[in-house]
Amino acid sequence: MKAKIELKGKEAFIDSLRSLTSSQQKAMISELHMIAEEIMMEAKRITPVDTGALRATGKITTEQTLHEHRISLGFGDEATDYAIYVHEDLTKYHLPPTQAQFLWQPFNQWLPRIPGRMKSAVNKL
Repeated sequence: MKAKIELKGKEAFIDSLRSLTSSQQKAMISELHMIAEEIMMEAKRITPVDTGALRATGKITTEQTLHEHRISLGFGDEATDYAIYVHEDLTKYHLPPTQAQFLWQPFNQWLPRIPGRMKSAVNKL
């Protein structure tokens, strides 16, 4: 069964998701998890490394309620409270390929491809 998914605004997008079958929704969630893994893999590759502690904190978390499935990517914990400074300070030099904005940059590269991946995942069913 083919699904029609269009990104014409938040409400229209949410309405299109409501029309999906359970198996189509599961396919989209699975695909989103794969995309998150690919983004995190690239983010870790370009995360600045001193001791390796910051890179090791890269994680993907999920939350699911009755009507929502949320996937979050992030870096840092109590031991690496400096993560935000390393990520946001564009004035610091980082040995290539590492860089500031190490999570934001891979996410932005992926963003235009996400709708196509979602549509392909659903249409494979």
